[in-house]
Amino acid sequence: MYVQNKRFDEAIEIMNRHHFRRWEGGSGIHEEYVNVHILRGLAQLGNGNCEVAIEDFRAALRYPLNLEDGKSYFGGPESMVYYYLGTAYEEMGATGQANANFNKSVLAETPDTRQMFSFFKGLSLKMLGREVVAQKIFSSLVQFGENELTGRRTVDVFAKFSVESEESRNADAHFVLGLGLLGKGETASAKEHFQQAAEMDVNHLWTRSFLDQMKEFHR
Repeated sequence: MYVQNKRFDEAIEIMNRHHFRRWEGGSGIHEEYVNVHILRGLAQLGNGNCEVAIEDFRAALRYPLNLEDGKSYFGGPESMVYYYLGTAYEEMGATGQANANFNKSVLAETPDTRQMFSFFKGLSLKMLGREVVAQKIFSSLVQFGENELTGRRTVDVFAKFSVESEESRNADAHFVLGLGLLGKGETASAKEHFQQAAEMDVNHLWTRSFLDQMKEFHR
């Protein structure tokens, strides 16, 4: 609720103050911890507070003990976090540090089930001038989204733990398709898919964020 309403300071205070217990099959609170630090950092970056934004982005790389959620063997949000760190350093004119973080983003492990993180690898590749490789990633995201929407879905080995509705899955598909199109520079089409995702799932946090950020990706 706090994150959805952009009450980032309050959300972070709660996460810092409490000890959260993880249950079997649960994704843990760490994802929300990353989200709130990234989103607060983006708000600071938008206001020109690059150094403050960097503090939040760096915080998103941590795994606080009170969250009881460690780093996965399959990778995590690092490709996203390092991309945003790179953009903050770029904004400050620190090209060397920016490129170092874009490289870390490209090298980060990303879970097969989190297409959004692959999108940030693509963005980092673009920032490093590796356009051809980046476009392959964006095309794969478009293909994934289209397959999901047309019923040619990938097998979800964790489906027995999922309570995701058909509408929620379709929202995710539109979101991923929008990411691919955004990476390819098809901004208007990307926006249409993000809007469809938002209509299907009003709580789709990153859809709302990307609708706010879209202009930043094609400066």
